[in-house]
Amino acid sequence: MYVSTTSPAHTPSIEQQVFRIISKRKAIRASRVRKTASLARDLRFDTVDVVDIILEPGAQLQHCDSR
Repeated sequence: MYVSTTSPAHTPSIEQQVFRIISKRKAIRASRVRKTASLARDLRFDTVDVVDIILEPGAQLQHCDSR
């Protein structure tokens, strides 16, 4: 059985997708977003912002599935 190790049409990692969502949400440069950053303390996100970040990947998947 042959298993391809290359990804079809470069798909961003989950981490990259989350960083993009975070940077878009508050117009923060992606270079400021770090794994160790506190959303509340370092990036000034409130609870609603955090919930939106959590829900965004699911919304994107539903959008792709409806095509």
